[in-house]
Amino acid sequence: MHAPLARPGRYERLLGVPVTFCAGRNALCLDAASLELPLSQANPDLFRHLQRRARDELDALGWQSITARVCGLLAVHPHWARERIAGEMNMSVRHLVRRLGAEGACFKRVRDDLRQRFAERALRDNARIGDVAEWLGFADANAFARAFRRWVGVTPARFRDASRAPGGNDVIDR
Repeated sequence: MHAPLARPGRYERLLGVPVTFCAGRNALCLDAASLELPLSQANPDLFRHLQRRARDELDALGWQSITARVCGLLAVHPHWARERIAGEMNMSVRHLVRRLGAEGACFKRVRDDLRQRFAERALRDNARIGDVAEWLGFADANAFARAFRRWVGVTPARFRDASRAPGGNDVIDR
């Protein structure tokens, strides 16, 4: 029902399907065969991946959501808490939480996703676990290791070792 935020052709190239704006109603039309596909929410890992991809693609189209603004601040300051982020955005923590919720996000999940991506990249680059923990704002290396294991399913040391092995992260059993 709304106008496009970028040229409609960009949406069609991105999605690979025709897109119509300023229609009489909001709709997503699927062929019958698509209804047989599994739900993304049934697979939490796939769901998080698709959410990240959607957020990245919307950011590339120039859409600055609250989530994108929070990600931008956390990308520079991954150790900041939500109180600091809310202050930088000139809003209360409660308002920030409410606005993120309206976009289907929550601060902890957004921050954890970003921290996980940064941690994986740093470990692939052979960074020290203590340095990664400190940069990401963890109390100590043990707290970081517990969080990393929760995110990825293996310890940071094992992830780093597997990254260096031939075949990369295929070595890691998830």
